[in-house]
Amino acid sequence: MKRLETDRLQRDAIGSHVSAAEKALADAQAALAAGKEPREGERIGTAKGGSRLNEAYFERMKALESAVENARRNLDVARGGTGGPAPVGASSPGPLGNPGPK
Repeated sequence: MKRLETDRLQRDAIGSHVSAAEKALADAQAALAAGKEPREGERIGTAKGGSRLNEAYFERMKALESAVENARRNLDVARGGTGGPAPVGASSPGPLGNPGPK
């Protein structure tokens, strides 16, 4: 009976860890989507009167993209994966072998 309780507690802990990792990924993806719009000071004028994005914009985007990739890796680890790169379009199994969100 004690083992059943231990197993249930482990499943609950894994489930809450996966939920937290899913939320972190959703938050990182939302920050990336919101961050695509250039901020004040991230455009510079061109000689022909137009403007272009400057290095600050691209550095910020790179940091947001890295945050999404890190959150993806953390979710993969939480689901029992290795945390290594997954093939494009591949989904990781969820806890207890259930498919992850699509």
